[in-house]
Amino acid sequence: MSLSSLTSKLLDSVKDEIEKPENMNKLMNDILDPVMERVLEKLYAYFFGFVCVFTFIVIAIFLILLMNVKICYFN
Repeated sequence: MSLSSLTSKLLDSVKDEIEKPENMNKLMNDILDPVMERVLEKLYAYFFGFVCVFTFIVIAIFLILLMNVKICYFN
């Protein structure tokens, strides 16, 4: 038996075990959900900061546009 066929069989076996519903539930509930919660907890401040900066930029662009319209048409 060659190393590549042994590796292939091993990977197929692992894949089959992971796809079983009880193992999938363990994987989702015990590993993936806590990791996702932790990642979102850490990135929340960056998301909030990005939204604040984006909102400020949109408001600034809108105000600059209004000032330019006022200068062009009401001067």
